[in-house]
Amino acid sequence: MKKAFLSLCVVALFASTLACSLSSLTGPRLTVTLAPAPGAAWDNASLELACEVLVSRLESIGVKGAKVTASPTGQIYVSLPKGVNLEAITPLLTSGAVTFVDSTSPFPEGADISAENLPVILTSSDIESTNVTQNNSGDYMVGITFTTAGAQKMADYSSKNIGHYLVIARDGVVISSPVINTAITGGTGVIQGNFTLETASTLAAQLISGSLPFPLVIVETTTK
Repeated sequence: MKKAFLSLCVVALFASTLACSLSSLTGPRLTVTLAPAPGAAWDNASLELACEVLVSRLESIGVKGAKVTASPTGQIYVSLPKGVNLEAITPLLTSGAVTFVDSTSPFPEGADISAENLPVILTSSDIESTNVTQNNSGDYMVGITFTTAGAQKMADYSSKNIGHYLVIARDGVVISSPVINTAITGGTGVIQGNFTLETASTLAAQLISGSLPFPLVIVETTTK
């Protein structure tokens, strides 16, 4: 998990319950469960890491004071402040690994490319930080600062693949397909698109936040 986005929440084990953050909340509540791949298994360390990552992701888009608890059966309960946009934060609560893959054509958002066998160029571990910015026309963009290793990978890739698409996928499902317009050699880049402030903030959080140990599945949502 990137240092800049470490959660301020302390994870503690009390009566077989892992708890991140304590606050009085009146917003939506979700129940999610770990979904390991066949043959894999979760443990208490996985639950603890999942709690930390979820709180970190929520804080990275401005959701403060969320309560995240995990039961010994592997279910995780997320209580949110009133007014939180569930549609905007759902991708943050269910995504596992984020990868950047090379393609000669774009894919629509939501497409499953897990069986496409596309070469992986970068992962979230190659990103140092992200931010939301605007161009002179007021359009929202997602700015990326790469790690030293990530910057070298991006420079090598983009210099040889102008016109290709660096497809960003979460657990094999496309969340964005930016085109490489020019060689990116300075260690930074921007993703442009038809973003609102909310969607740009969500994408920025997805790119930088730590990876969950396993994908999560929402099994119940309660709104007040």
